[in-house]
Amino acid sequence: MASLEILTGRNYLSYSSLTSWLDCGERFRLERVMGAPQQDAWWFIGGHTVHTATELLDKGDERSPAAVFRSVWNTAIQELHDKGVDIDTIKAGGRKSAQWPNKENHHYWSQMGPVMVEGWVRWRDATLHKGWQFYVLPDGTPAVEVPVQIEFDDVLVKGYIDRVFVTEDGEAVVVDLKSGSRTPDSTLQLGVYALGMERNFGIKPTLGAYYMTRKVDIDGMNSLLHYTHDVVGKWFSNAKRGIEVQAFVPHVGPFCGSCGVAKYCKAMGGDDSELVRAKQDATS
Repeated sequence: MASLEILTGRNYLSYSSLTSWLDCGERFRLERVMGAPQQDAWWFIGGHTVHTATELLDKGDERSPAAVFRSVWNTAIQELHDKGVDIDTIKAGGRKSAQWPNKENHHYWSQMGPVMVEGWVRWRDATLHKGWQFYVLPDGTPAVEVPVQIEFDDVLVKGYIDRVFVTEDGEAVVVDLKSGSRTPDSTLQLGVYALGMERNFGIKPTLGAYYMTRKVDIDGMNSLLHYTHDVVGKWFSNAKRGIEVQAFVPHVGPFCGSCGVAKYCKAMGGDDSELVRAKQDATS
C-alpha cells in the first residue's frame, strides 16, 4: 500500500481533495496521482480573478473594485497568451442565452466579474455598518484568506479560509465566497474551516455561510456545532485510507462533460497511456 505522499506528492489532504475523491475517484487519480493536465475553463479563471480581487480589496487596496478586477484579469489573460493558449478553445460554463450566446466565456467574465466584485464590496460595507467586523488575527490583520492546518489522528488537513467575521452579538462566522450559480449542497467546507480556526487560533466559529457573488448575499446562516474534531477527523482518515489502497472508482454522470481530464478517462472512452508512461519515466 502506497502512502498518501508517495501517491499525490503531498503529505496532507484538503477539503477540495476530499470532495474530489468523493465525487469521482478516477478524476482524483488522473489529476492528483497521474498529474493529468487539466483543460483550461473560464469558470476557474473568472472565479479565481473575482476571488483574488475581493481579497486585495479586503486587505486594503484603495483602487475601485472594477480597477482591481481589471488588473488581476489582465494579468491572467496575459499569462494565457504567454503560454500560447488560444482563449477561444477554453471551456465556457453556463447555458447559451440571448445575452451570452457563447455561454459564460471570457466576454461574460470580463463584464460580469467587476459586477461581482463591486457587489461584494457593497455587501461587505453594509454588513460592517450593521455591526459585524472582521475577526482580528493575533498579528493584528483581518481574517482574510487565513491559512490553517488541522492534525487529526493519522492525517494532516490544510486549507485557506476566505473570511471570518464576528457578528454584533459576538458570534464568529466563517464565510466562503462562491462565484458559481449553485450553492454547495453541504456545509462541510465551512465546518472544516471552523475546526481550523479552533485549532490554530483557539476560537471555533459557531456559524457559517456561503456568499454567492451572483446573488450579492449570503445564502443562509448555518450552525457548525455538529462538525466536531472526532467526527470530521474520522471522515478524513477514512478518505486517506481509501486513497492509499487506490480505491479510485469513476463516477459517470452529468458533470463529466465539464471535467478537465475527461480526455484521459477510460470511463469516457479516453486514454491515459501517455500519463502512465510519464509517471513511469518520472519514477524510474
